[in-house]
Formats: sequence, structure tokens, C-alpha cells
Amino acid sequence: LRACKAGSTHDPSGLLLMQMAGTSSYAVRERQLMALLATRPRDLQRIVTPKLLEVLQGWLREAEADGQVTFLVLLLEATTHLPLPLSMLLTSPLQARVLQLARKA
Repeated sequence: LRACKAGSTHDPSGLLLMQMAGTSSYAVRERQLMALLATRPRDLQRIVTPKLLEVLQGWLREAEADGQVTFLVLLLEATTHLPLPLSMLLTSPLQARVLQLARKA
């Protein structure tokens, strides 16, 4: 079998990211975040990509605009659970916004 490139549509993690990016329901997003929280951090390393951070940042913006406080709390909790490399954190706009929200909490 040919190895799949992480994040591709042939890779399960790539399919998950595509599903997450296409999800607009807060109920479904909450279940996706709860699945991330139920997964061991070392098993999440494969999906921790700039694409995941883009998806989460988009969700954060939408949740703030819609006043989805409970969802925001879950999103912040899931974000802290992710095994994010320092280099990815430093270049992600999500990191700055998460820190701002954490200080307000």
C-alpha cells in the first residue's frame, strides 16, 4: 500500500479536516471538538496542521459574532488540548485570539 500524505483527501485526517471545514452546525462542531478532546494528544499530531488552525479560527470568529459563549469555551478547551508545535503557534493568528479570550475568562 502506498503511504498517504497527511492532510490529503486520501488520508483519514485530511478527510476529517475537510468535514470540519464544511460543518456549519454548532451542534456538530461541538461533537467534533468533543471527539478531539477525547483523543490522546499524541494521536492528534497527524491532524495538527495549519489547515486545522484555519478551521478553528473560522469557528472562533463565527462563534464570537453569534454570541456562542458555550461553544467558545469548548473551542478554547479543545485548542489547549492540541499538541501544537511552538513554530505553528507563533505564526497562527488563532494563538493571539485564544490568549485574548483566555485573559477575559
